[in-house]
Amino acid sequence: MASSDIIRTVTTTQAPPAPSRSSENTSGAPPNPTETSSDPAAPTTSSNPQLPQAPPLHAVDVVIDGLPYHLPGRDEGPFEILLQDGTVSLLYSDKVIMRDQTLLIPAEVPASQEISAGGVIITAQPGAITEPEQREDGDDRDDDGGGGGGGLFGALFGGLAGTAGGIVGGISSIGSSAASFATGTGGMAAVASLNGIQESVDLTKLSEGGLRTFSLAQNLGRGVANWLSNTQNLLQRFEGLSLEVQQTLKDTIRKYAQGQLQQVGEAMKEFEDFPWEDEVPEPTVTSTGIPSNTKTPTETSAPATTSMQATTSMQTTEAPETTTETSSTSTSETSSSSSAEPTSTDPPIWHTITARWGVSLEKFEAFAQELDGAVGDMHYNGNRPVYYTMITQANASRLPSEHDFILGTWAHKFDLSEVDDPENFRAIPLEDGSSGLTGTIPTLDNADDKPPRSILGAFSGILTPRAPARIPTSPSSPWWKKMIARPRGMSSDPVFLSEDGRGEGVTIYILDDGFDTTIDELQPNGRKVETFVPDNSYTFPRRYLDGIRQREDRANAIEKVPNIRGAGEGHGTKMAAIAAGSTIGVAPKANLFLAKGKGTWITGPPSAENPYENDMNVAWQPDGVQVCIDAIREHIQARQKDDPEAKSVINMSWGVPLSDSQGRGRGIERVLAEFFRFTEANGIVVVMAAGNVPREFLHTKVPQKFGTRDNRLITVGGVQEDGSLYDKTSAEIPGNDGSMTVFAPATRVVAPGNDGELHDTPLGNTGTSQATAITSGLIAYLWTLPMPDFGVFSGDLPAFKDDPKKFLVEHAYPRHTLEAVPDKWQHIPELNVVYNLANGDPDHACVIDFRKRQEGDDAACSVSSTSTRFDAAQSLILEYFLILVTVLQQRSRLHKQLLHRCPRESHQPLVQHRQLCLEDHLRPQSHRTCAAYSSANSMWYNLLNIHGRRNGHFKYSQAGATSPTGQKHSVQVLRMCHTGLSRSS
Repeated sequence: MASSDIIRTVTTTQAPPAPSRSSENTSGAPPNPTETSSDPAAPTTSSNPQLPQAPPLHAVDVVIDGLPYHLPGRDEGPFEILLQDGTVSLLYSDKVIMRDQTLLIPAEVPASQEISAGGVIITAQPGAITEPEQREDGDDRDDDGGGGGGGLFGALFGGLAGTAGGIVGGISSIGSSAASFATGTGGMAAVASLNGIQESVDLTKLSEGGLRTFSLAQNLGRGVANWLSNTQNLLQRFEGLSLEVQQTLKDTIRKYAQGQLQQVGEAMKEFEDFPWEDEVPEPTVTSTGIPSNTKTPTETSAPATTSMQATTSMQTTEAPETTTETSSTSTSETSSSSSAEPTSTDPPIWHTITARWGVSLEKFEAFAQELDGAVGDMHYNGNRPVYYTMITQANASRLPSEHDFILGTWAHKFDLSEVDDPENFRAIPLEDGSSGLTGTIPTLDNADDKPPRSILGAFSGILTPRAPARIPTSPSSPWWKKMIARPRGMSSDPVFLSEDGRGEGVTIYILDDGFDTTIDELQPNGRKVETFVPDNSYTFPRRYLDGIRQREDRANAIEKVPNIRGAGEGHGTKMAAIAAGSTIGVAPKANLFLAKGKGTWITGPPSAENPYENDMNVAWQPDGVQVCIDAIREHIQARQKDDPEAKSVINMSWGVPLSDSQGRGRGIERVLAEFFRFTEANGIVVVMAAGNVPREFLHTKVPQKFGTRDNRLITVGGVQEDGSLYDKTSAEIPGNDGSMTVFAPATRVVAPGNDGELHDTPLGNTGTSQATAITSGLIAYLWTLPMPDFGVFSGDLPAFKDDPKKFLVEHAYPRHTLEAVPDKWQHIPELNVVYNLANGDPDHACVIDFRKRQEGDDAACSVSSTSTRFDAAQSLILEYFLILVTVLQQRSRLHKQLLHRCPRESHQPLVQHRQLCLEDHLRPQSHRTCAAYSSANSMWYNLLNIHGRRNGHFKYSQAGATSPTGQKHSVQVLRMCHTGLSRSS
């Protein structure tokens, strides 16, 4: 398979799963109650009857491929185990799913017993339980278990305090070496001790904080013991593993060691620091062995007890910056959307501190060291460092003003009332005007159909195409395609026509909630289809699932391994298919770069019939948006380095209100402000959906607020089949930020979603999202129209390359006469719908008639019936005049481009013979060797051969060329110029 036919999936590798996140997919933390104390470390003694009951002891192990593993508790999510064959086994409290089989675990396992299904055999056995030791001297630290570095977690996390008391006796007994833990024995001992505490101590007497702290330590201990034992086993057999499994194991070790192990260490430290003497004054055993340490966490520590203050959504602490390039006005807000101003006495919570593009890692590491000793989590993608740490909102809010290299900060907050609220804006409306909460995860079954994946990280690979999407077989194109191909003056929509370029060579970037790249519409077929999937540490706020699990029906929620696939009907899948689907897309030859900006979690095990039925999405987060647009920026810059004329279009069929209670919109605003400065400076078009909530105006949300009349941000509204307004379109309010640009079809735009399904209902196929995808595809299509790259229209209409937005606007026109202007739309008297020029352009007189490539088709640009016609003499004079003007305009630009693209050793021949290069007629297969050259060459010949003549000012023959001065140039000279170009490809 050719390289251009490969779907290349890109995943972030610099960002390990963040520490202190019990929501990782292997942690399976139990539901967390709402904290009632402002002191994160202080227990509560409330007798509230709503407090959760202590879970019964569930200590069951299973033996898989000869190795024992702990099962999670009954209220905990599953663990994942990487097997030697590269498949992943899921361990639940009551079952094990492995190798396409489900093995049920009995409710009680009093003794070892064999369990089998479909030829797969495991053994279930009682988990180890060690009774806690009594300490009489009150000194709960061994010599090697203090804060300096002995004991299990002293050995693994040198900066953490040592473990204390009988509760961690099994851990600290390994002394200054963690070797036994690395082979699994230390982990098993630690879990056995925690199991012993649960059996010996009446946990019903614990407060909320105490019970949660114990449960978190116990479950994380089980998970990390499983992982270490599993990893050691695979390392011993490393040489015998397949290359794919070896790589998966390497990735898993790196990410687990930097994320989950640190999380376990923090949970155990919190366990040590917790004031247990206040929890169980009258223990039910002869000695509790509970440590008496009462110290509290500092601002920069990461105690799990702060989790209820740091989850679901984001709260920005700095006003977004705006520029004249991207926004007409600036915001006056300088703090978060919270009603209360942050103070220095607020408790520390998780924050994201992000640098500006291009800030060095060394500089940001020095900043982190100065801020809090660099105890947080640093991510770096090669162009921008991002730091996650615990800090008060008051301190965070000051950082951008104190350090000019900081782009912004935002807090990770959680509001239980919003757990199941729909997203603010998805650009696909529901019947009640809201929008659905959806998600994207890989199936848990059929592991052999997927490449191996790491236990905690994203996996990537070439996806197997499904059967072709079931596109209706009809000789007529859908109505929305006919509408955009209809010229002014035509009474009905014509048969859909398009130029055969159809976006070839242009890259459409789509940032959305996920994509099913296995459907036929999104196959490469000679173009590039690339994907980008961020690590969950960017798309999940800290402690996100801790809050989710408070809901009874979400108690088993788990975070999913990153995957490109979307959920539900597949919003992102539809956008990609409409813009550039191989059959129905407006630009079917365009390249695609698909970026999934949302993390995915699952409410519970899926059914065999519908493995995606329980998928849910995390709402848009500033971190997720930023890592995606950084990837897009890097990709564009790499393409421009190879080809300065590389053409790009960016599609954003989504939006987030600036007024959301968690402040996510303000954080995303800062991220987009910086990105749009880049797109403006590089002439890149960004197409945005206006939105489907009439009461949410353009200036109230991002990215929509950044649009102006003059920048390259295009905001798209929707029209119905008769050209009338799609009445849910969000409006522009004059005098405020945001600018409506054009309109496009928005109803019954049927496109395949996930699994290639056509959801032929108004609900799933209506909205300004669809109108935006149509427009993005049209921009890519217009880039490849066979028009010369200089102005050939009368008036002040620019060439498309010079101002794509103005060109699009000038050719858009209303398909419907407004009898009554809707409320809030008085300043937009016409709904100008986009047009693809396939049936001529009666509105704009072309100076010269450039024909389409296919003989007999209508011209892409036609002289209108009212424009002036030229006689033969006038036409000839005009022709040579245009040639002269064009050469003068192109000479400097073309020369620079040729020098840029050609090797240094070929510069001199090019300088001497650049005019000759213009005269040389490169064959079509050579055009790609130098984009600037082929563009000028095509323009030159279009002009010279307008009237069918091949003897223009210059005379060509097989032997060479004769210049205007009569000087003859041999084929050898021409070939020298041509070779210089060819060597640059």
